[in-house]
Amino acid sequence: MKHTKKVVAMMMVGGVVLASTTTVKAVENKATQAEITVTAGELTFVEDISDTAKMNFQAVTFDGESHTQNLSAGETAVIKVGDYRGNNAKWNVTVKDTRTASANEFENFVDGMNITVNPTGDNGVTSQGVKILNKGAQKVFSGGALLSEVDLRPQLTVPGNALAGDYQTVLEWVLSPGE
Repeated sequence: MKHTKKVVAMMMVGGVVLASTTTVKAVENKATQAEITVTAGELTFVEDISDTAKMNFQAVTFDGESHTQNLSAGETAVIKVGDYRGNNAKWNVTVKDTRTASANEFENFVDGMNITVNPTGDNGVTSQGVKILNKGAQKVFSGGALLSEVDLRPQLTVPGNALAGDYQTVLEWVLSPGE
């Protein structure tokens, strides 16, 4: 009987071991897929360029001589372009000088009173160099980066025949897809 208990005990241990080995599963791998659709955004001027690219030039005293004026102290003329189209395409910025006064107390710019820009920018902006702004639309810079900031670095030439007074003009900026 003693021997039977031993065999039964051994069989029980063996059965437990056998049961453990038969219930273990192999590692199982599965794969899933993740998807998203990215929709194209817009090509746009970032911030209001009527504020960021406004050009307030230093005052000049009439003396019959021609003067070249920079922006007033502490002023900058900056345009930021955001290209959220998601296609790595190029873009262009053109400008034209409308030479139209927006209020009666201001006079139109006179002949020879010219604004020049010499843009510099970041993120691969290409400047067209020094440009004298006139009534014809002309490309002043281009780019292709997601976000670019361009300092226009404007100057104003005031001819010696400009009479005393306040002058203004309106610049029309156009941002368009490029080649």
